[in-house]
Parts: sequence; C-alpha cells; structure tokens
Amino acid sequence: MLVRLCQGQFILLLLIFTWLGLSRGGAVGDIAYNDLLLHFLGYVAAGLSISLACPRWHLWQRGLFLLSYSTLIEIIQHFLPPRTFDLYDIAANGSGILVGLLLFALLQKPLRHFGLPV
Repeated sequence: MLVRLCQGQFILLLLIFTWLGLSRGGAVGDIAYNDLLLHFLGYVAAGLSISLACPRWHLWQRGLFLLSYSTLIEIIQHFLPPRTFDLYDIAANGSGILVGLLLFALLQKPLRHFGLPV
C-alpha cells in the first residue's frame, strides 16, 4: 500500500513537471524568478521522489531515468515557441538529480525507521 502511494506521488510529480515544462507560459508566467534555481530544486525533489517510488532501482538507473526525462522535455521545448532548448536547464536538472539521490542515500536509515520501503 505504501509503495503504491509513493509511486502515485512520483507519477503526479512527473505530470506536474511535464505540464510546467511544456505549457506556453512557463512555470510561473511573468513573475521574476531564478529559473536555474527552480530547475535545481525541482529535480532535488524528483531525486527524492523517484527513490521512494522505485526503491529497487539502482541509484544510477534513477538518475538516468530523470536525466533522460529532463532532456526530453528540453528537446520538446525547442519545437514549442516561445519555449527554448537550454543546456543550462539540463545542467541544473542534472545537479539537482545528483543532490536528490545523494540526499536520499544519506536519509535511508532514518526513513527505514519510519517503515518506508527503502
């Protein structure tokens, strides 16, 4: 039951990221924000999320999945004006993925204490 809940939250995260990544207005419209910081923090959350949803996957498999997903979103953005492909976004995403996965690795023991399947 708990594994299904974790998988559901990860699917919801992917749906939200896909919508934000492919919508014409961008993540927050005209509000001033640091785009790369949002990419980084979003993928820190994604690294944690996929680790809860897919605990049997190796860390490198989780990272490769998220980096591939992130790169695919950027490629699709190239074909959706006014969105653009940006290597800096992929770098920020990759950095966030790495931090999220490492953070999860550090938190595995405390998470087991709460009965999470990690």
